[in-house]
Amino acid sequence: MKNFKYFLLFIAFMHNFYINAQFSLNVQYRPRSEFRDGYSTLIAQNTDPAFFVQHRGRLSFSYNNNDFLQFKASCQDIRVWGNTPLLSTTDNNLGFHEFWVQLKMNQNWSAKIGRQEIKYDNERIFGNVDWAQAALAHDGLLLQHTSDKWTGHLGLVFNQNGVKNNTTFFELGNNYKTFQYIWLNFKPFAHMQQSILFLNNGIQVANASKDSTNTRFSQTIGTFIKLNPEKWQIEGSAYYQFGEAAFWNKNTLSAYELALEASSSLSQNIKVGVGYEILSGNKTNDNTIHAFTPFFGTNHKFNGWMDYYYVGNHINSVGLQDMYANFQWKKDAYSFNINLHQFFTAKGNDFKEGNLGNELDFSLVRLLPQNTKLVLGYSQYFKNTETEKLKNVSNPKSSQSWIWAMLDINFEAFKTEK
Repeated sequence: MKNFKYFLLFIAFMHNFYINAQFSLNVQYRPRSEFRDGYSTLIAQNTDPAFFVQHRGRLSFSYNNNDFLQFKASCQDIRVWGNTPLLSTTDNNLGFHEFWVQLKMNQNWSAKIGRQEIKYDNERIFGNVDWAQAALAHDGLLLQHTSDKWTGHLGLVFNQNGVKNNTTFFELGNNYKTFQYIWLNFKPFAHMQQSILFLNNGIQVANASKDSTNTRFSQTIGTFIKLNPEKWQIEGSAYYQFGEAAFWNKNTLSAYELALEASSSLSQNIKVGVGYEILSGNKTNDNTIHAFTPFFGTNHKFNGWMDYYYVGNHINSVGLQDMYANFQWKKDAYSFNINLHQFFTAKGNDFKEGNLGNELDFSLVRLLPQNTKLVLGYSQYFKNTETEKLKNVSNPKSSQSWIWAMLDINFEAFKTEK
């Protein structure tokens, strides 16, 4: 009888696992070709432009049992066409983008553990950087609370680059050692939502000989507000960073970010918007670091698509002011976007509020059947002497441009009913 009882419990578990759950498999294939003749930084005279094709192939399997358990595994192949030798016996382009399990503790609380995307609000501080073919995910624990009035998340991450028997020195450069954050979101009014974020970010640094290390902690606190009155959409953010700068020489940190954007639908097909953002920069002869760092944000989304600022560059530099306007036209399966940016350095820095030039971005989207789209893009950066000085490129070409074409195929291979 005892074994029979266990057998019945097993049958009940399997019934709940399969019958009351939902399985799905999603496929994405996204090749993108790029012609770079001034992307990311100025290209010099007598330098040939670059051309390549890079793709993302992703398989995402998910399981959802609303009573207790959710699970997702996302495997992806990221490669530049031709970067693997013919008849190669090894291939390091394949890996997992996400692999997490979420446990529902009760109606309001859940815990999500494993490799996962973390993105909030407009993705200025936390984003999944989906434009990058590899995208961004973190290994950690996320505690979530959801109610009718507010949502709260507590994130905990501690990184190590391998199994060790002593010390916790983290040897992967340009990466964080640990972070903890709290994110709160609520809706005080019908057409308004607000988020509050506090991030404690730890970066491990070592002295020149690496015989002594230290984890330097900085704090970022701020808010994001979104308003939707009728045909308008208004977004604003304000963040302040303080604490320890990520340098061995014990510098302190005091930096800020302010942004405001407004957009409106002029008709069913046309939408326009304007915005302004300032990220503080370092000052002359000041031991305090004043340069703001958008640590884990989707920075390609901001400050121009050519990624001259804050996409693997421009950190601990002269800051940035970005005044921009955008125009979007949509009809049937087509959409067309134009973005214009005017860049300045931030106040009180080494460049004394210099003009860094303009950028013009175009994109054309054609929707295709089966959740597929073709996207074409062209960007032009209009440099000046201050741009050349900042990027430290002598004798650059008169024209700085970037052209790309991307096919994005997304489809659901199968999905079971509960």
